[in-house]
Amino acid sequence: MLSHFASHPPGLAFETFHSRVETSTELFETSLEDWKEIVKRVSEEETRSLPPLPYPVDQPTPGLDTSARFQWLEPLGTGTYGQVSKVREVSTNSIYAQKTIRVQNSNRAKNIIEQQVKNEVTIMHKLRHHHIASVLFYVKDETTFYIIMLPVGDYDLRHFLEVNCAGFPRTETRHLDQWFGCLASALAYAHQERVKHEDIKPSNILIRDHQPYLADFGSAKDFSLMEGSTSTDEYIVGTPVYWPPEPLPQRGRAADVFALGCVFSEMLTVRQHKSLQEYRDTRYLPHVDNPYAFRTNLDAVYTWLQELPDNVGPPEVRSLLLEQTMNMLAADPTQRPEARVVKRNFRHEPDALFCLSCS
Repeated sequence: MLSHFASHPPGLAFETFHSRVETSTELFETSLEDWKEIVKRVSEEETRSLPPLPYPVDQPTPGLDTSARFQWLEPLGTGTYGQVSKVREVSTNSIYAQKTIRVQNSNRAKNIIEQQVKNEVTIMHKLRHHHIASVLFYVKDETTFYIIMLPVGDYDLRHFLEVNCAGFPRTETRHLDQWFGCLASALAYAHQERVKHEDIKPSNILIRDHQPYLADFGSAKDFSLMEGSTSTDEYIVGTPVYWPPEPLPQRGRAADVFALGCVFSEMLTVRQHKSLQEYRDTRYLPHVDNPYAFRTNLDAVYTWLQELPDNVGPPEVRSLLLEQTMNMLAADPTQRPEARVVKRNFRHEPDALFCLSCS
């Protein structure tokens, strides 16, 4: 493209110069569209190329000995119901994440856990999105369930925010902006597929090659099988710090939006070069259950966000992120935007707030 400007003689006619500019612009836009298509195709291949299973996904894979088939490499963290490890498939050397869930030798406990495992596997296999972790299958033996998943995260968002951004190096935090749109896109897709996550938090968001993946659907609900999207479970799921203000029976998809808004507020804090510990201290409310929970001191949360420094990044991007995050944190669930609306509003800054696959 630059060759169009390589030999401009003095006195070049304006019409000729203008024509070359237009030609170069068209070439650049064509190349950019080609690149976006390549990135999107590769992403879709990675997400959708999982082989179809010859048996129901909610049934354990028959005849598979994980100890012989998968070599344990290192721990990755803790999921809702078990430990997550990096493993190698010995015949191909492919790397996977394996969630290991051990149960006591009790038929009742085992049946409950197996139902939860089936729920997670079925839901994650249903959701095929380039920012949602994928599940391949699960295996069980007498006392243990194993779920084999992709991707293997480099770390989770909690680690990124707490550790990788110490000192706030621009080389690290520059990825944050795109993650807002990517995560909104992932949640909008899950809700479109009538799935509630119910435990959105930074440690349930994997980062792989600087891309975020919504993971750990161990608490998720497929409300296409229910009469409505609100929760009626007798047991309480999720992480209390990220719970919304409304009581459990009223927690529908808006509860996911609130939890993601909490995550966005932490991302905004790091984006604007402020400390998460200072943010926690600001919203701390003594003599209450879960004194650091966002819902217990929303006024302090709103004040903190409004007073974040405004000298980092393009002001229009910061303003849009702040506006959407504040809306997502509304105390009244009926006043929170749906995830698809947040995604649509982020489209006002598509280059800044989405990766190439999303944009």
